[in-house]
Amino acid sequence: MKRIFSVKRLIPGMQELAFLVLLFAVLVLLFPVSRAHSTDLDGLLEERTSTLWIEGQVLGDLILGARAQLAIIYVDSTLVQSVSGNHEAPEWLKWHVQHFSSLKKGSHLFILRYTTFKPWDFQPSLVHVDGVTIDRDNIKTREAFLLEGELPSGVTGTAAAEIPLGRLKVGTIVIVGYGEFQTQWKIPR
Repeated sequence: MKRIFSVKRLIPGMQELAFLVLLFAVLVLLFPVSRAHSTDLDGLLEERTSTLWIEGQVLGDLILGARAQLAIIYVDSTLVQSVSGNHEAPEWLKWHVQHFSSLKKGSHLFILRYTTFKPWDFQPSLVHVDGVTIDRDNIKTREAFLLEGELPSGVTGTAAAEIPLGRLKVGTIVIVGYGEFQTQWKIPR
């Protein structure tokens, strides 16, 4: 009669099982850490984002008649560090954060992320931060990837721009806008 179980076959199988159990335990222990890291990134993005609703009326939590949504995101070293170690960060954010290392002295990096709901004529030169508009030379995104001009509804685009603002003081309230549409934004720590 043949033996179903052999001691020689059982021991290597136990080593593989022990390895898999150990690997599973490590993954389970590290998962909450990566989740917390993603939560930190969400908080940082929320602090550094100003949202404008182009031609939209805000009624409580509702936005009526908006042509587009424009989010202007301030990129600083804290956000860059959080994105660089986070595999859950959105690809568009990882892509544009790379421009941070090439900034001129006295300039700051802003990411423009926009979504159209109706046809919209997007002109980056109408974006302004603290009274300073974006010049064509200050747009870091390659021209081939920059969606501008007449855009149909349902388009989402991103662009990075370097804006020479000098020194921004923490806690200062700055006016951020697109043409006549503007909002206030407080510079985070």
